[in-house]
Amino acid sequence: MSIPMSLFYSSSASFRRLLKGYVAAIGLGVVMALPTPAGAQIALVPPPTSGTATAAAESFRQPAFPGGPAELAKFLSRNLQYPAEAADARVSGRVMVTFWVDEAGKPYGFGAVQSPHPSLEAEALRVARKITHWEPGLQEGKPAPMQMYLPVVFKLMER
Repeated sequence: MSIPMSLFYSSSASFRRLLKGYVAAIGLGVVMALPTPAGAQIALVPPPTSGTATAAAESFRQPAFPGGPAELAKFLSRNLQYPAEAADARVSGRVMVTFWVDEAGKPYGFGAVQSPHPSLEAEALRVARKITHWEPGLQEGKPAPMQMYLPVVFKLMER
């Protein structure tokens, strides 16, 4: 039995700064921890049970793939192809794709912030661009543009 957890950030830094590059969370159950500001502490705590904290938590939501994380995983597995150039060179690894989702759920501004090989990067970006609609994110209860990080892992099977 798993207990739902939420992210608690004990620093005076704003939530926007947190999302801008210190910690990114993806609905696939992948949490990527990047360098945190000096003196910041990150801890997992149970979500609030009632009151204004619950309302505040519900007023923020990251963009989501229609159908949820399972559908996103299916989409990626159906559409990704291992580039021959990378396979021949026996290169594997994670490409971290970044993009923005606007108020209407349309993605834009694709790029890669980490990639082990140019052909893996090109394939990850090709497939990410095929996703033409996301459920928009909410900030203060209203749709708002948000930056997303999508880790795409390429792993060769042993021969």
